Amino acid sequence: MDENKKRSAKSNIYCSVPQCSSYYSENRSFHIFPADQRLCAEWKRILKIGKPVSKYMRVCSEHFKNEDYFFNKEHNSKKFRLKKNVVPSLKLPVGSHDKCPNVDLAYKRSRRVIDLMEVEGTEENAVTQSNIESIPKAVEDKAIQVNVSTDFGSFDVSNIINSNFNLKVFTGVANMDLLCALVDGVKKFDKSNTKCSIRNKILLTLMRIKLDVTFRTLAILFNVSRQSAQTYFHSTIQLLSLILKSVIRFPDKDEIRHNIPICFSNFKNTRIVLDCTEISIQASKCLNCRIRTYSYYKGKHTCKFLIGVAPSGLITYVSDAYGGRTSDKAIFNCENLIAKLEPLDAIMVDKGFLIEQECAENLITLIRPPFLKKNQQLSKKEAERTAEIARARVHVERSIQRIKNFRVFKNTIPWSLLPEVENIFIVAVGLTNLDSPILARDKFL
Repeated sequence: MDENKKRSAKSNIYCSVPQCSSYYSENRSFHIFPADQRLCAEWKRILKIGKPVSKYMRVCSEHFKNEDYFFNKEHNSKKFRLKKNVVPSLKLPVGSHDKCPNVDLAYKRSRRVIDLMEVEGTEENAVTQSNIESIPKAVEDKAIQVNVSTDFGSFDVSNIINSNFNLKVFTGVANMDLLCALVDGVKKFDKSNTKCSIRNKILLTLMRIKLDVTFRTLAILFNVSRQSAQTYFHSTIQLLSLILKSVIRFPDKDEIRHNIPICFSNFKNTRIVLDCTEISIQASKCLNCRIRTYSYYKGKHTCKFLIGVAPSGLITYVSDAYGGRTSDKAIFNCENLIAKLEPLDAIMVDKGFLIEQECAENLITLIRPPFLKKNQQLSKKEAERTAEIARARVHVERSIQRIKNFRVFKNTIPWSLLPEVENIFIVAVGLTNLDSPILARDKFL
């Protein structure tokens, strides 16, 4: 019984050297690491041991030369005891950089995908343990240490974006022609010499705001470092904002009148429809900042934009970003938007815009749903007017909803992106304006 236990204990002894699969056998000896700290550290370095050495770790005789041993004739010349200050020198583990120095990052990623596919492969293609054990040891050792010549093409995410549909899903850009126009526009300003093309910089930037994927994910997709992905984003989003700001313009009165939808037939003097939208942001560590950004309406920290939309659905005005605590009226006055209007113009707003005095002083007509008086219902006339305003505003709400289709606005914007939030918003609005019209031609007067 004791003999069986002893034999079982010995069978659990194995070599701790990476890439070595030796277990206990009669013709193989196992050795503990040296007690001398310097010599132990040398063993650990040579054998590429990446963890602390324990008293249970062993190195098998496969890693030592014959001359490293004392031989005892009484033990039939079997390897018995190592000489002093001996270090392993045979069948040493090979690091990944030693195995294949010419393999680039794209190949390594490809291998990870291939490995996963092999794990999920069928039984016919599986390699059994008996197959592995049948490989001659000499051939196996040579295979580990040989340099493999590889010729894998680099993965390029832009190859996936090969249609208008895919482009719209990944970036929010309506079509390939628009993407080419953006590339030409950015080329005029971006003179940097980087391995990432301007087209890929634009795709990376727009995928960040359309899909709200992390910079680490983008780094993998575009075969760049995480820091480079961040740098490309911050520089490119500013250039895209500069370019797309030109499609957010305040049209003149004649242009508005020639593009009045049927639902605005009772509000033909409407120059602009105003609304505020809030975007969730990460809470700041600064108390004053938290006070300014906390929105009681949303119950969280937000930044706030004033948006102006023409009756046709085109977004014609975007304000600077304000803290979520700022009222609609305060933003309206800070932006001095009323200076863009002419006497007898009309603006349509919701109940949050308490700007009667400002409009009256500038002879501007204010179109706003009536307030419900205390303990009273709306009159029939007031109810009908409320319904008319709601019908007119519905497609304006659709324009704002298109902006929110950029997923970066659906989630909480991290504090690190806040310096670019205005540029991000302008890019989203610009691409929304360049998308297909909200209303069909037959919906206009």
